[in-house]
Amino acid sequence: MLMLFSTDSSSSSSHRLRHAPGGGTASPDRRRGWRSRWAAVGAAIAVSTGAGGIALVGASSSPASTFVAVTPERVLDTRASLGLDGPLTSPTGRNLQISGPVATVGGTRTVVPPGATAVVMNVTVVGPTADGFVSVRPAGTPGAPTTSNLNFAAGAIVPNAVTVALPTSGAQAGAIELTYDAFAVPGPTTDMLVDVTGYYVAAGAGGTGGAGATGPAGPEGPRGPAGEPAFATEGVVHVARNGTPDGSNGAFDSVQAAVASITDASITKPYVVKIGPGIFDGQVTMKSNVTLQGAGIRDTILRWTGGSRSPFSDGASATVDISRVTEVKLYDLTVQSNAGPSSAGFAVGIWISNANDVRLTRVEAGGANGSSESYGVFARGSAPQLTDVRANALGGSNTRGMMIEGGFATLRRVEATGSGASSTNRGLEAFGGTSVRAEDLTATASGNTGIAVVNVGS
Repeated sequence: MLMLFSTDSSSSSSHRLRHAPGGGTASPDRRRGWRSRWAAVGAAIAVSTGAGGIALVGASSSPASTFVAVTPERVLDTRASLGLDGPLTSPTGRNLQISGPVATVGGTRTVVPPGATAVVMNVTVVGPTADGFVSVRPAGTPGAPTTSNLNFAAGAIVPNAVTVALPTSGAQAGAIELTYDAFAVPGPTTDMLVDVTGYYVAAGAGGTGGAGATGPAGPEGPRGPAGEPAFATEGVVHVARNGTPDGSNGAFDSVQAAVASITDASITKPYVVKIGPGIFDGQVTMKSNVTLQGAGIRDTILRWTGGSRSPFSDGASATVDISRVTEVKLYDLTVQSNAGPSSAGFAVGIWISNANDVRLTRVEAGGANGSSESYGVFARGSAPQLTDVRANALGGSNTRGMMIEGGFATLRRVEATGSGASSTNRGLEAFGGTSVRAEDLTATASGNTGIAVVNVGS
């Protein structure tokens, strides 16, 4: 098990995952001058994504294209038979489908659309059995590879950024060829990882030409009908300031009422619930294709008093319940669960379960004073993406700033803190078959463990 965490020893145990620009990993004497950027925590514990140069592969040029960035998505991990079964064998090339529906860590989905002209990705070699190189090129390119994208020694973990053209037609449209060559020696093998970070699509028409001279004004037309109220924007639902509607703008008096009013949300018809400044009491149960947009972490606060049911069972004790839904986003708000006034057993800020494409951005989540357990964020069986998030747990018997049980979590600029418990405090706990990919993670626990990996494979 390889964990790219650095540990500071003090009365408060703090673990911080750091990154710096550079290439991948090899033997210890080659590690001066770079650090790997990504780490994965779980059954397959280490993942490196390098920040090396961009390699353009292929002899023919592509038409003018436009770059589209995406959230990094893993489409190949030969260690887990994701994308391809088993490691690559020298010197045989293997094709990997990139565009259209492909297998990812979070399930089958389209990361790169059909018709894309090129893909940008991080390619990582893991544990080659012999020195060699890897060549990445469009599928169907004739002849043996004549370029290399990664060069490495046996046993190394080496990443690099790669840009490669994609075939747009024929039987191999949207596929790339990966070749491990142990300098013409047949038989050695290597595992490989591919994380897509963006793609190119054919550029559209040129910009609109300048406007001509203004013509003479025509006669004034008839007055049109009265417009809709200001809050009646299509696909946008509003919650009144402090939950108090003024009787004229159509806003709801609670976040739950606003979410419950949405009955026709879909992937092609998403909704945004805009929440004004203030404190909003009560539980919120999210629906698919709905976004909660607050006025800011310090301005919009959702809170509730916890409950008696364990989050290992359901989200009944959570302030915000995100379960069995897809395409749910929370932005610019604080979610609190304080079981003190109710003496509830469990205080859970945000509960995520069996949900797809859940994103928390600029969010603070806290759980406090659960007589049994307190959690800031509890995620199970999901693949949430957390960016600029603080997760705090305080008081009670046990605290977990963030609990990840199963699934795959992506954390960027995340702080997780557990403190004040009578038994155990943990900033981040990865439990049971969990993978966590983190960039700039700080996990702190007073008197206990900042990061704990519990009941997972080696």
